[in-house]
Amino acid sequence: MESQRKSVQSFFDRLAPNYRQRYEGKQPFLKYLHEERLEKAVDGLDLSGKTVLDIGAGTGILYDHLLRARVHTREGFAYYSCDISEAMLAESRIPPDRRWVGTPRECSFPVPSFDAIFLLGVTTYLTKAELEDMLDFIATHRSPGGMAVLSFSNRESWDFQFRRFVAPLLPKRLLRKTVLGQAFPFRGYSVREVWEMLPDGVGIEKVVWMNATAFPFSRIFPGASVRLSKWVLGLRLPDWILRKICGDFLLKIS
Repeated sequence: MESQRKSVQSFFDRLAPNYRQRYEGKQPFLKYLHEERLEKAVDGLDLSGKTVLDIGAGTGILYDHLLRARVHTREGFAYYSCDISEAMLAESRIPPDRRWVGTPRECSFPVPSFDAIFLLGVTTYLTKAELEDMLDFIATHRSPGGMAVLSFSNRESWDFQFRRFVAPLLPKRLLRKTVLGQAFPFRGYSVREVWEMLPDGVGIEKVVWMNATAFPFSRIFPGASVRLSKWVLGLRLPDWILRKICGDFLLKIS
């Protein structure tokens, strides 16, 4: 577990200086993925006067989005963050006194619990044991009536299955800056698998499907892939179809 953590930390430390370019327009499909996840994660939320924890905050894209999205309509919110990559946090606009280096269990936050906990773009890099521990942390540090929003790579999707199949066949030089090219495994889960790992007293309030495209077309034809994904998700297809065509999903947990 420690070896994987060091590999993940090293990977993101290397990406940190140019990571913002991934969602600020240079790569349109990756920009779309980041924005879609953020918009759906905060959809319908009012965080006025609430305490917020951002686990795996990275370069602070959720922090920036919360400020832009005005999810604190009446008053401000108290934001706290952590990440195992100090280099990623250093590239963020998160105030220094609101960010900690390490996992949430390793950080001495000034509050014991949180009204909203976000775990976005992180579970792919966790071992199953780490994910189970993270779910337990969320369950025990969520304020009464609070909620959590978590994103996952969808193991049942064509996108995930094709990535897993094709990655060993591609030249390593093409993948060295991607998750597929790293020594640590990338993990996906089904909604049912996550549901079975949830601690007692915690349930899934809502499943939100995202990224209705498939690798490698999303990289070869990024603009068309963005338009296709938006069109497909606008069709309101049944869950059994979305489970196959959507590469990612959000869980809103209460």
